[in-house]
Amino acid sequence: MKKILVILALLPFYTFGEAHLSEEDKKNAETIAKEIALCAGDYAFAAELFSGTMPAHSEKLKDLSRGWEIGSWGLYFLAGYELEETTILATSKKEVRLNEWLAKFEAISEDKVGSIIEDELTPRLKLCDELKDMVIESQDATRKLLLGRKDQ
Repeated sequence: MKKILVILALLPFYTFGEAHLSEEDKKNAETIAKEIALCAGDYAFAAELFSGTMPAHSEKLKDLSRGWEIGSWGLYFLAGYELEETTILATSKKEVRLNEWLAKFEAISEDKVGSIIEDELTPRLKLCDELKDMVIESQDATRKLLLGRKDQ
């Protein structure tokens, strides 16, 4: 994980398609990118879940969802994908996870909602929060790469 953070810090210095990593590093970057993109879906679902009762909290969760989605772009890029592919992969993983949650909640009775939130959603969001440093590094590297800023 630390090696990926160092590589992310160097991402703005690569031109598109120039990030030469070992196959193992590419696989690790893609695995982390997928997990971060899935977290974006977890946050998107939580935002929808709380939109009626806690609108301010829901907006914060929507922001986290967007941030985690963008955070996966740099890692997908490091894994060897083109920029357009990174956005498609991130969005599709996010939407798949969101739809999984929606399907799960449609199929349960109202008395089980609380236990699903407590036993499944809350632990997922805690896991996602543990990836925060990686997400921030990837967001910064992606922003610099897209802006062409190699000096910061």
